[in-house]
Amino acid sequence: MKKPETLRSLLLAAVPGLKTKPENLAMFVDKGRIAAHAGGTLSLEYRYTLNIVVQDYAGAVNDIMIPILAWIAGQQPDLLQGMTPSRSGSNPNCSTPTPPTSRSRSN
Repeated sequence: MKKPETLRSLLLAAVPGLKTKPENLAMFVDKGRIAAHAGGTLSLEYRYTLNIVVQDYAGAVNDIMIPILAWIAGQQPDLLQGMTPSRSGSNPNCSTPTPPTSRSRSN
């Protein structure tokens, strides 16, 4: 599967925080299957969910999402067809850690 590796290369080149710490980018394939098509030729496609995990990143989420969307537009444009703000073809699950709160004690 070459597409995940090309996306990884793009993110490492385009996202400033990942250039210096590539170990903070993890990608893995989940729920994969092969879809074969009936017809005169043997053709198939791999269908899977690609999970992207970025750890310890303090930059803007758009610094990651914009290269991903640009990559999708070039490599998998069918994912963007019919996409509206209310109907997205992807399911980004972004979370940011909550900073610890300081508690003071009075005696």
